[in-house]
Amino acid sequence: MLKFARAVDAFGRLWHDYEICGLEHLPAGRPALIVMYHGFMPFDAWFFLARMMVSHDQWIRSLTDRWLLATPGLASLVTAGGAIAGDPEGAHRLFQEGSSVIVAPGGTREAIGGRRWYYKVNWGHRVGFAKLALRENVPIVPMFSENVEEIYRAPFAGSTPFQAFYEATRWPVVPVVGFGAMPFPVKLRTWLGEPLLPREGETPESLRDRTRDAIQALIDAHQSPRPRLLRGLADRWR
Repeated sequence: MLKFARAVDAFGRLWHDYEICGLEHLPAGRPALIVMYHGFMPFDAWFFLARMMVSHDQWIRSLTDRWLLATPGLASLVTAGGAIAGDPEGAHRLFQEGSSVIVAPGGTREAIGGRRWYYKVNWGHRVGFAKLALRENVPIVPMFSENVEEIYRAPFAGSTPFQAFYEATRWPVVPVVGFGAMPFPVKLRTWLGEPLLPREGETPESLRDRTRDAIQALIDAHQSPRPRLLRGLADRWR
């Protein structure tokens, strides 16, 4: 596991000059639920988890979509990174073990929403992560990675045919544009926000909305203005 993490971390350093800002917001001595914005290709989650293991000796676990765990090849890859199915009982066991957990509530819908949803939190009415945080009484740490939508481009992701195909099959199959087969070598910088503590008597909807607003605030504060791809490339090689 550590060898795999070192390889992922080395690629993040070399190709994206990956870094993390705001590590002081991760609570010391207790687990947290890290809630992230889901870019089209969430490589930032891999780089974050690998960096935490390699440089900070902390194995943070992740909750993932079941379709990934049922897909040959992808299943072994995500489980190698410590992912489990996104269900409350599995998360409960991880918290009981003292592990922090990372989750992207927007999932595939947020990832393939298309250009009009770039850098806009798109969760719909999902409240599962908020129910989990309230039940486990763990702080939520918001997370966003600068330039995450520039890693690859999916120009037709938001179009009606591809959205209809996804709704019918739940398979996020869309054409992808990158640096050949490789991702664009843009600068990736993960931002962690101040932890959100569940309030006494708070509803899942209220906690969801507070978390959504905190992540959107990180995006608005740290995401470069257009043209984003050119800016991301320039930031990486500056």
